[in-house]
Amino acid sequence: MAVTKEFLGLAALKPASGTTMVIPVMRAMPRNPLNMAYPALVNKSAYPSQVVMGKRTPGLSIVSLGKNSWLTADFVNDLLFTRDSNGDTKLWDIGVWEPTTGLLRVWHNARAASLALQQGPTGELGVEIMFLATHGNSEGGGAGGGEWANPFSADGTYDSGVWPTGVWLWTSLTADAGVATGIIDVDFAGGGIATLSDVRSWRLNMMVGQGHIHHVDGLRYPSDVASAMFGGTFIIEQAVGAATQVAKEVQGTVVIGINTNKTSGTGRFKITALIYMDETRRDAEVGFGYEMKSYSLIDISAGGNPATCAAY
Repeated sequence: MAVTKEFLGLAALKPASGTTMVIPVMRAMPRNPLNMAYPALVNKSAYPSQVVMGKRTPGLSIVSLGKNSWLTADFVNDLLFTRDSNGDTKLWDIGVWEPTTGLLRVWHNARAASLALQQGPTGELGVEIMFLATHGNSEGGGAGGGEWANPFSADGTYDSGVWPTGVWLWTSLTADAGVATGIIDVDFAGGGIATLSDVRSWRLNMMVGQGHIHHVDGLRYPSDVASAMFGGTFIIEQAVGAATQVAKEVQGTVVIGINTNKTSGTGRFKITALIYMDETRRDAEVGFGYEMKSYSLIDISAGGNPATCAAY
């Protein structure tokens, strides 16, 4: 079993409408490049002598273990499936807090680009979420002015330093130190093309195309992040002699049921995905009893949404 410890850090996610949720993170990969361009000008040293600020592309990836305190059907839907009248997914403000230095990094107006769930033969449920945002950690305003104000003012107490890289004292945010979702808490039943048996490991990667919309006057700050089509991949390692398998070159439905709270039975949700076989690859070792199968999430018959998430 895996127990999340607070020293790994915290990520606070505040949706555009709703309350802040806290995710204990194993890894956070921030991205806020300057995107500098160096025009090749003619000069006696033969090196570029100018630097032009390009358009910014802030983003963030966080990795955690699935737990019932935050991994729910509502959360998955808010990340990927809830769309407004323009077809865009929900906006988030994201704060990543590292307790050793006490620093908080914040991303503003972020939309989820992908959600990956994966599990090994004996491991816990791994969760990776990638975001694109309009502003990154070095572009904040708040106490010192700037592009945008502090989105977490109601959740913590600002202590010292220059926003957004100052020291923060969280007064109401705590980590979930409970047991993570294990391999026995995931099943492939529920009305799909087959109740997949003898699955050793799997990874479901659900992706929404996201792109920065930059200001027409050429400023480096993007004005918004816009959402596009939904897609993804599903990979499983399954026994060669499994009783129930997905036939090759056939599109059908696979249902992944996840129970993030074993004690009370709450926190259960299922992801239903339309998959189409891409490739089967068997290990070359003689007597090896498993093969890797790769599928695409695509509705080839109707062109609709290839995946849904709901509680059950």
